[in-house]
Amino acid sequence: MLEVFRLKIFYGKTVTSSHLMTNIVFTGLLFLVGFGSIYSTGSEAAQVSDLYKTEIPIASQSTEEQKTAIGKALSNVIIKVTGEKLSLANDTLQNAIAQPDSYLNSYSYRKDNTKSQQQYLQVAFIEEQVNRLLRTAGLAIWGNNRPTILAWLAVDDGGHRNIQRDSFTGSIADIFEQQFRERALPLIFPIYDVEDVQSISVVDVWGVFPEKLLTASKRYGADAILAGRLEITNGIYNGRLSLLFRGTREDTDILDLNGKQLSLKAADLVGGTLAHHYAIISHDSRDNTTLFVEGVQSAKDYGSLLTYLEGLTAVRSINVNRLLGSKIELELIFDGYSSQLTDAIALGRSLRPVERAQGDRITQAPVMSYRWLVR
Repeated sequence: MLEVFRLKIFYGKTVTSSHLMTNIVFTGLLFLVGFGSIYSTGSEAAQVSDLYKTEIPIASQSTEEQKTAIGKALSNVIIKVTGEKLSLANDTLQNAIAQPDSYLNSYSYRKDNTKSQQQYLQVAFIEEQVNRLLRTAGLAIWGNNRPTILAWLAVDDGGHRNIQRDSFTGSIADIFEQQFRERALPLIFPIYDVEDVQSISVVDVWGVFPEKLLTASKRYGADAILAGRLEITNGIYNGRLSLLFRGTREDTDILDLNGKQLSLKAADLVGGTLAHHYAIISHDSRDNTTLFVEGVQSAKDYGSLLTYLEGLTAVRSINVNRLLGSKIELELIFDGYSSQLTDAIALGRSLRPVERAQGDRITQAPVMSYRWLVR
């Protein structure tokens, strides 16, 4: 007898099973397998938080200023979730920004501890409402599992060149980190210790030599590299930034920009390029695929696997077709392209692709085969 029953609902995503699962015994030895990025082993993509929260500096707590600040906050959240400033040109979004209350979850005020005692309005929006708005506007949504960007920046200050590093404070590295954090773009700088010095020089970074940059970046496990050469005179930067990602290179010239303007241009370059690759557009017609996963050794693994898949932005629903010992066959219905689903799975690094012979299958959908990596 077959029985269909609901296993779990998560943010509107449904997980069902087409079989009566009784007396299922999970056995096996738990083990740890490291799986790297395109550059390195043992690294993680970043889980960014507070995608739907932000804060805006304000001069007063007046009703008029509060409304303006909430609209600006919604603009900032939209940029974070879509990855692109250009999305704000959409008429549907402009109307929402003008009337943001229906998307508002909560707000509060805070005051800086500095001498200026700057006031901020902290705003949180409703995730489901914002996502629905973006889908209505036909825009892509970029989830919270995001690629890590490693920055190799060579700065010439009065003839003295140095590589910006993690330990620098009060530098352009700090400005970049703040701006990228506001855009939910995980940015790291090199330690530039003895190992880095042996791998790459300031001349290599200044010349943006891809082979040298890729070799030196292996230890960091980043998914993309932001490289650049910058000259600074009286706080004004000139030069060029380059984004290296999956064998491609995107360049942008830097002309007479201050530190904040430079960081904004860098965030636009990185956010726009990576969002085109990872962000998902919801369509009326959705695709489906069969996902075959090995190495599901326990009930904990089973639950963790489903929770992980539910968290992928592209996945709309999951159907558990069958369990075969430590193997599980799932049917995924998803938005976007199959390549985007594959990239999203790879980014999380909880599943490793495996070769699998074409065996008996319940569905005729394409098969994706993976091994669950127990950690």
